[in-house]
Amino acid sequence: MGRIKIEKVDNTFLTTNGIVSSGNVYKVINGLRFLDLINEDGSATERMKSISVVGVDYQKNFEKMVRDAYTILFDKVKNLEKALAEDVINCLRVNYAMAPSTAKQGAQIFVFLAQKAGISLSESIVKGLAVSEERMKPARVTTRKPRKTEKAKPEGTEESIQERLPEEALGRFTLKGVGYVDIKDEDTFGIAKAYFKVLAKKLGITEEEESRN
Repeated sequence: MGRIKIEKVDNTFLTTNGIVSSGNVYKVINGLRFLDLINEDGSATERMKSISVVGVDYQKNFEKMVRDAYTILFDKVKNLEKALAEDVINCLRVNYAMAPSTAKQGAQIFVFLAQKAGISLSESIVKGLAVSEERMKPARVTTRKPRKTEKAKPEGTEESIQERLPEEALGRFTLKGVGYVDIKDEDTFGIAKAYFKVLAKKLGITEEEESRN
């Protein structure tokens, strides 16, 4: 976002433009405030304008932003070129009131910003906390059009059975979980029809219901 002119960052700006999902908005806004890039109402600060430049000035202003935001960390962890990854995590837990579950993530964000600012870090910090730029990007909002699906036809309807029956079949006898057999001769069809009438009577199927089947 360094070279894009931004006047205000708020919930509407972030969600309407599909920059982040609604669940991550508060994290992004709090992070921008922490870095002094926006004020309480989301308006861009002079700091935001200072990193909207390019070249050497951008690098210098970006480093100053990181050092100003993490003044306590730079004061407590004296030599980041020799410090351990756990030194950064513990500093955030103690001095920035971060819960243990979020301290490592906070340390990773610091390392990401420090690397972009050109600040030297120890091998322990880089190996233990550095993450790719792609992973540090906030999750974007994506929308998918619902896939069109044809409504399944109810099992046992005349239409669905006829679609499955081969032309030479007069009917089909089906048992769930067992399988089916196609009836292809008149004699067997007559027997099946008589059997169905007996079964329909036992199940209480009326003649009207039977005619629909």
